[in-house]
Formats: sequence, structure tokens, C-alpha cells
Amino acid sequence: MKPSEAAELVMLLLGAYPQAKPSSATSQVYELMLSDLDLGSARAAVQKLIATSRFMPTVAEVRCAAADLEHGPVRAGAEAWLDVVAEIRRIGIYAAPRFDDAIVTSIVSRWGWRALCDSPNEAADRARFVEMYDSLARQAREREVTGLALAPAPETKRLKRGAA
Repeated sequence: MKPSEAAELVMLLLGAYPQAKPSSATSQVYELMLSDLDLGSARAAVQKLIATSRFMPTVAEVRCAAADLEHGPVRAGAEAWLDVVAEIRRIGIYAAPRFDDAIVTSIVSRWGWRALCDSPNEAADRARFVEMYDSLARQAREREVTGLALAPAPETKRLKRGAA
């Protein structure tokens, strides 16, 4: 968005939260930190936050709200695990699984489809999968919100080395 559009959003926030009493430096920080967002997503996020927040939202809250509006809420690992179970039931051990969710595809390829299908302890696999999925989904959302790549979680490093 243009600097003038970012300034408009900041003025909207300041007008909605007169008790905040920010300095000019605060306004400049908001403008700088919001300027890379899509105007439509940022405006919708600001409007949503004004309608739901009692106190002036932080830059992080505005960015997270914009990401949620643009990409949808972060999916829960337990929901993603149901995709794996459905695919095991649908195709079994000998066919190649296909998933719409890139994070599920990544975990399953690192884990090994045969290992998942043959595992004697579905409850433990589910717990490990959900933990990995939630961690990777959080990292992916952080990249969407900040635009910065984060270091992989320890679970991901172990899976890459084949320790799973």
C-alpha cells in the first residue's frame, strides 16, 4: 500500500482509540510496519479489530488479523491428522498419498508413508503428528505475517536426519 494509505489506517486506529494518546513516533512505526500489507486486507483487519478490541491493537495484532483474513485461520494439527487417517483408509499402504495441505504432505514425506501405515501405535503417531503440524503451521503463519523465514523446529530437524 502507499504511505498515504498506511497513514490513513493509522489515523483510523487513532480516531477509534482516543485513550491511546500515541506519540508521532508511534504513528510512524505503525505506518512503516503496515505499509507492506495489502490495502484491502489491512483495512479489513483494522476494521475488525476496532469492532472487537477494547484497546488499540499492536502492529502484530493488525498483521495477524490481516493474515487471518487473507489466508484463513491456522488449521489445527488434529484436523490435519484426519486427512492422514482418511488417506490411509482410502488407498492403504501401497499407493501414493495425495494431500491438499502442503504441511501434511511435507510431514508424511519425511515420516514415510509406509511407516505411518504400518505403525502399531496410532495414538503416539497422532500426538507426534499434531505436535509437528502445529509447529510447522505456526512457522508458516509467522512467515506470512512477518515475511521472514524462521529456523525449523527441532522436530523438523530430527525428521530430516531420519530420527523419526
